[in-house]
Amino acid sequence: MQTLQQKCNHDFVKAPNNGETVCRLCGEVQESFSLVHRIPFGQTYQPTNMLTFGKSLGNTLDNRFALMRVLAKSPNGKKDIGLRAREIRILTLAVEPTPLKNALQNASKALIALGFGENHLFSNEVGSVLRKSASWLLLAKCKFHSKELADACIYYTFTKYNYVCDPPPKRNNGTIKTNVLQFKQKYLDLVRWIDQSTKGF
Repeated sequence: MQTLQQKCNHDFVKAPNNGETVCRLCGEVQESFSLVHRIPFGQTYQPTNMLTFGKSLGNTLDNRFALMRVLAKSPNGKKDIGLRAREIRILTLAVEPTPLKNALQNASKALIALGFGENHLFSNEVGSVLRKSASWLLLAKCKFHSKELADACIYYTFTKYNYVCDPPPKRNNGTIKTNVLQFKQKYLDLVRWIDQSTKGF
């Protein structure tokens, strides 16, 4: 499954404050071994959006050699560097539960297919509704289909802001289908109830 960064055509520019080469469209950072040791911890130059997964970490330290270079500058130096690098990769890759990450990926793909890939305000709202809905289902220990939940959240957000589907959605035996989205009515009812019950959160 392709991520937003893999689908992006990339418009790389040089960041004036730190000299990194960053894509203006998706936030991907080009690998630069000469700069990686100067990136401040806890700081990111990628715009945050509720639809992004991995807490918008991008791939700044995705490369294991870049990560090892940063760790080598710590007080422990090169001692157990491979083990420490593996522990950090495990922590950064396990930010969200797998069902939520899958739902966010599905929502990203669907929004791109619908022509809303560059509409960051709309995708942020979809991400917010999707995170609340998936969190409720995970806490209630209810199994759910990640793609159907993502599609229902997108459709609900469209209706919430008075967008009209063209062509109109088809309904058949409790299933709603558009040219891109397909989900059961129960997902839409649940998403609507969760979003309206959690206003202000």
